Amino acid sequence: MDNLRELAIEQGKTVVSTIHQPNSDIFDMFDKLLLMAKGKIIYFNDANKSVDYFANLLRPCPELTNPADYFMTIMSIEGLDLDELIQDPKNAGKDPDKLLEDTYAEMIDMYDVAYQ
Repeated sequence: MDNLRELAIEQGKTVVSTIHQPNSDIFDMFDKLLLMAKGKIIYFNDANKSVDYFANLLRPCPELTNPADYFMTIMSIEGLDLDELIQDPKNAGKDPDKLLEDTYAEMIDMYDVAYQ
């Protein structure tokens, strides 16, 4: 990553990289960040603004947490708590798998609309 950053700076090259869950040191090297879920762009802007952006969507990154790890959690269906969803009275009698899928789709749609 250091070599790619040097290439970008010294030679004025644009470097596009796909990285899944980079450590925080690598995350801090990014100029721009593109986050996609379910084929939708949910964030594309300066990487150093991403934590504040999601905090404004009421999804604050916990202190001392790698933002990349946190974003992977809030963008994935695995980040949802099925037990919590089932306990909500408004979800009584709903199929758990469908409830999880529907909640995930709604969450990604909310991120998509907020980004648009």
